[in-house]
Amino acid sequence: MNVHVGGQMLISAILQQNRMVDTNGKISRRVTAISEIVPGKEITLNKIFEWNTTSSRFLPVDVKEVVEKSYRLQEIAKVNGWSWQEVVNQLVTRMCFLSKLLFEGKTKFDVVTDELEKFYYDPIRRHSIVLEATSIDGSGNIHFG
Repeated sequence: MNVHVGGQMLISAILQQNRMVDTNGKISRRVTAISEIVPGKEITLNKIFEWNTTSSRFLPVDVKEVVEKSYRLQEIAKVNGWSWQEVVNQLVTRMCFLSKLLFEGKTKFDVVTDELEKFYYDPIRRHSIVLEATSIDGSGNIHFG
């Protein structure tokens, strides 16, 4: 990838997508890795998430491990004056928000866009979503109701 140093800051992540064949022979496309681009003289890819075919989920599941691995999240913390724990809290809040959308069956583009707008412009609603979560299982799935 030949990207000028100035342009590297405009690209923050790369999703790797592959064709997968399940046990029934059905072919589907899956995101298999998510890497962030670390700006510098040379482009460096920092793999943050990887699809585990055995467990059929992304790893790592632990939010703290994601924050430790991520150059971008550490930069966001510096810019915002956040502690490491605040970055973890911000990610958990967003995980709860996205999980709630799935729980409520809100997956259409226009609906998700409207919900995202509400999420970012209504801090009380944003934090109440976390309080509505009933549990988080060992796989990192957030449950409601």
